Amino acid sequence: MLLDANVVSELICKKLEPSVERRAAGLPLESLFFSAASEAELRHGAAIWPADRCRETLVADIASLLRNAFEDRVLPFDSDAGRELACIAARLCSIVRIVPVRRWSDRRDCLRARNDCGTRNVRDFEGTGIETVNSWTAA
Repeated sequence: MLLDANVVSELICKKLEPSVERRAAGLPLESLFFSAASEAELRHGAAIWPADRCRETLVADIASLLRNAFEDRVLPFDSDAGRELACIAARLCSIVRIVPVRRWSDRRDCLRARNDCGTRNVRDFEGTGIETVNSWTAA
């Protein structure tokens, strides 16, 4: 399952949402993936925080989680991904859906890895053929 940035962000929190914690506990770590595009989104969120101890801690927590939980399961964004992303974006336009660009790469990564997607933004994936799991709903 590819986890969206909002799910991984929640996993970094010191006090997890109980439903997210239950879902995460029930999944084998080796079955979870993250995308390079979502990594950039997560790191950008930390980088724009005010420069203080909280930001330093958040940056370190993100690096630790990515290193320890995802190891070699961060899906890259390469030329093939760009081509696939263009097709997904065109398909979304054909069903008259305006979706944030950052979600396009999540869709592409799910299709490419033939994975479901764990996200809070289930609506963004409607009509794509990708199964979603809302980690904020009861497990």
